[in-house]
Amino acid sequence: MVESLSPGPIPMSELNRWCGIGHLDPQYKENVKLAFVFSDVTALVTMDDDFYLHGKNEHGSLATASEVKFVTKIPTRIEALCGKKVCNFAFGVQKKIVGQKKNFLLSFFVLTEDGSVFAWGANDYGNLGLKFISTHPIPPTRVPLNAHVTQIACGASHSLALTASGEVYGFGRNFFGQVGSGNRQDHPFPVKITIGDGTKVVSVACGRSHSVALTADGKVYTFGQNQHGQLGQNTEEEFCLVPTQIQFPKDAGTIIKITCGKHHTLVLDQYGEVFSWGDNRGSQLGLSEDEDVEKSIVPMAISLEDSDRILDIAAIPHLSVSVCRSSTKVIMWGKFPEPSGKCIAPWETFMNSMPDVFSSYVMPAVTYRPISTASMHHYANFDVYPDIVKWSGLKFVHPSSLQDVQLAFVCGIGFEQTAMIVSAKKHEVFFCGKNVHGSLGTGLAHEFETRAPMKNKQLTGEDIIHVTFGLDVKGGVMCLFALTRTGSIFSWGYNEYGELGLGHVSDPTDAILPTKIEGALKNVKVTQLTCGSDHVLAITNKGELFSWGYDYFGQCGTGSSDGIVTSPTRVKFRGSGTKVLAAAGGMFHSVAIVEEGHVYAWGKNDKNQCGVLGGGTKQESIAVPVRVKFPPGVKIDQICCGPDCTFGISSRKMLFFWGYCDFNKNIATKPVRVCTDLGEIIDVGTAHWSSIYAIKTSVGRVFVWGNLRGQKNVVKSPLETYKANSVADVFSMYSNPPAMIRPILPPVV
Repeated sequence: MVESLSPGPIPMSELNRWCGIGHLDPQYKENVKLAFVFSDVTALVTMDDDFYLHGKNEHGSLATASEVKFVTKIPTRIEALCGKKVCNFAFGVQKKIVGQKKNFLLSFFVLTEDGSVFAWGANDYGNLGLKFISTHPIPPTRVPLNAHVTQIACGASHSLALTASGEVYGFGRNFFGQVGSGNRQDHPFPVKITIGDGTKVVSVACGRSHSVALTADGKVYTFGQNQHGQLGQNTEEEFCLVPTQIQFPKDAGTIIKITCGKHHTLVLDQYGEVFSWGDNRGSQLGLSEDEDVEKSIVPMAISLEDSDRILDIAAIPHLSVSVCRSSTKVIMWGKFPEPSGKCIAPWETFMNSMPDVFSSYVMPAVTYRPISTASMHHYANFDVYPDIVKWSGLKFVHPSSLQDVQLAFVCGIGFEQTAMIVSAKKHEVFFCGKNVHGSLGTGLAHEFETRAPMKNKQLTGEDIIHVTFGLDVKGGVMCLFALTRTGSIFSWGYNEYGELGLGHVSDPTDAILPTKIEGALKNVKVTQLTCGSDHVLAITNKGELFSWGYDYFGQCGTGSSDGIVTSPTRVKFRGSGTKVLAAAGGMFHSVAIVEEGHVYAWGKNDKNQCGVLGGGTKQESIAVPVRVKFPPGVKIDQICCGPDCTFGISSRKMLFFWGYCDFNKNIATKPVRVCTDLGEIIDVGTAHWSSIYAIKTSVGRVFVWGNLRGQKNVVKSPLETYKANSVADVFSMYSNPPAMIRPILPPVV
């Protein structure tokens, strides 16, 4: 339905929560009253009723009527939609296979305050309702509906329009009867649908190829595809051509809200109970483990333990996810886009709103309703540093706790994230999120969660300037480290292999409170700190390198691989005066840059992580630093490590790679130059726990590749993303876990 909007513009802190908007220059966010994000397209409506689009033009998605593919980071004014008083949006996602390539074509609709509808984009089946079919993209055009439209709902390639008088019109693809006309012919023009006995319809919703209507007396009608039981009609028929009323359990109240996922449907009754039916292969119905079924052909009540009365529900027509909220909780379930496609039962999130779920856990991020002053957080007018609210591990924190931030850091495992906040004035340290083996600095190993930041007395007052963590991916445990301005290191969390550097190992069931590391680092100033999976590298102000932790592959560089180094131990290079400038840790290998610009590596080398011939030879692990040979004249200024590989940027802004990536079976036995066609590279990012890689060029372009969250297929070559201004931004959107490769350090005011 059309929402009444507050008169003022949307605060930037609200817009910055969305990866399709947060990257924009502030000048484009200062006067926005309405915003919409889907995948690679973002729409903005200003207080002056100007209409802008930016992102990726795919089959005319940026209202260009052009099939030319291009990306723009700068919002483009769409003259045809300016001054129309746009108040709502809708979109359809149509899959089209050409040869062996799968394309997703978008059809867009905007609704204006006077009840008009404008559409553009894909129109292969008459999706746009313009009375004709076209394989070419269409520019913004008014849909010929002689009625005041109050809602548009879209499936993959069909749409429903609800009028102020309660009538429903359908158009687009009708192969399964999803338009509701009583036949299976496609309808490139709006046709009036007969629903029930003519009772006024108050809401409509679409799945990929099915449709749902809610009448004023609380009755629900469904039509279209039924292969997965998404019509809830208690029948195995594959489709239904006319709107048919469905039956609910006798104890169900009057239905007050409907919504559809890809192949499933959710409804909410007057008592706050949620019912679902349809496809359940992704756990999107929210049923209990005792109800392990692939689909349900009838409405089933969802049991949400310890939940208050549900107030709202949401789903997206092209996804298999579900979200609901009570007065105190936001709950989600279904198939979320982890690299493996993780299916979860109803799970209480940390989030304070349903939009935050769709901006954080759904990839690509999508607004299930427009961002406006009517839908934003009640505290959105707090001024928060933009980079902070991009991270799902910080979005649930009340902005009053984010006003005076010196440092913010997020780490975690999947949905289980730990956040750390350091205040600028008093250097107070707070933790929130999920405690994963002591990650919240409590000294407690058992799991628990907190939305409210907890003050940590061990770290408060220490003036922390850097934080990093080691993640044992298989074990699901973390060790964490904080570097202070005075050069001290504090460590906490998991310590089975002595990775905390405290001179001892700990029982796997124990967690350690934040403790200052001393030993060889007592009275020594550390200036840089980095981690591998279970080992740590620390550089002093004199250029000395110390290491400790898991050492079964010689990754500590001490000259032996006895297994465990529990205290900081000096790493020695050939030549006693070698000064180390930078270091990085892979899962089980280490790399360092020395003063002369040379690079040394050591540790596990079965996949040539150390840049020297490894696998199958006697050098599958190397316990002392060995020099990595580069082409003549190459001096390396920056390095970072993935699980089994290393990247280095030279003084001439060239990018080099060696080792192994899990999506590329070719192993680089020595440094090879990569991304040669992208110009000068000024930053590169990856981590020992990550299989994604990001770079930034000297002209501000950001590219990403690897096993991206939300992508069904591995991205094997650099893909430009318009949503990121930095390498760090990439990890807030595409990494799994969505953890930081470096902390956020807001500028000093």
